[in-house]
Amino acid sequence: MKYVHLLLLALVLLLSCSKSGNTNNSNSSLLVSVTEYQSAPVITKTVRNFSYDQNQQLGAVYTHTYDTSGGQAYLDSSLITYPSSSATTPPASYDIIWMIGSVNPTQSATEHHLLYYDGQERIIKDSTSSKTNISNANPNLFTVYFGYNNSTIVAQSLYPDPNHAGFSLMNALDTFSLFNGNLVNSLQYTVAGGNTSIFRTDTYLFSASKNPLYESTLANRLGAELRFINFGDFISPYLMSQWTSNSSTTGQFTRNYNWVTDSLGRVVQGFGTDKISGQVTDYWTFQY
Repeated sequence: MKYVHLLLLALVLLLSCSKSGNTNNSNSSLLVSVTEYQSAPVITKTVRNFSYDQNQQLGAVYTHTYDTSGGQAYLDSSLITYPSSSATTPPASYDIIWMIGSVNPTQSATEHHLLYYDGQERIIKDSTSSKTNISNANPNLFTVYFGYNNSTIVAQSLYPDPNHAGFSLMNALDTFSLFNGNLVNSLQYTVAGGNTSIFRTDTYLFSASKNPLYESTLANRLGAELRFINFGDFISPYLMSQWTSNSSTTGQFTRNYNWVTDSLGRVVQGFGTDKISGQVTDYWTFQY
């Protein structure tokens, strides 16, 4: 199950990735916060604040999403924490505490996730553990598997079959295509009643502006995970210059992007505009 705006947060983000000795597009500066304003298709403001441990590795991410039309806190405000680990060891788990929630998950619900990797330290499994404490009738006990084949990544989410003990049902299937390290295409499939059909496609062109969320070790270890849960693009070394999306629910649109850098060459803000109307659709700020 995808945590739609949840992980907007910077979730498993720079996790267990030291800022020294790795390729980091933030010029050795730690990212303190990312703010995203969305005017289409919904009016929201999402703020993600990051804290780090003594090794300058990500320790926690606090995310708050606001309904800017009314100024009220939105759903999916959450706190994500990671256990301390060495710079050479990928994180074995992470926890989510939902500060604000509606029906599923409820407020103050917690999730404990276990992470598994292949020989190249790429995530291959994210499994919600039995320590998860969600006080409602539909707990998010699920497992996501990741597979790699050259420049293609496949992610598949399974959950326990309520009618057959020991069996699982698939509820999500995504494929990601890379070119020169950048994520150029994403396909999301709807899985229901044994049928699989394309739900949404996203295609990207890329700029020469470096991606503040990119860190080479993080991209290798957890990039696929973060993208699958709709947290953001931690895979691509560069930021998009154009985004075309086609969804069975929201239709098709194309947005063009421009990014602004500071004196150190770090991207500090950016905005997207609708290709047809020229209207500003989203605005971003980055603080270091």
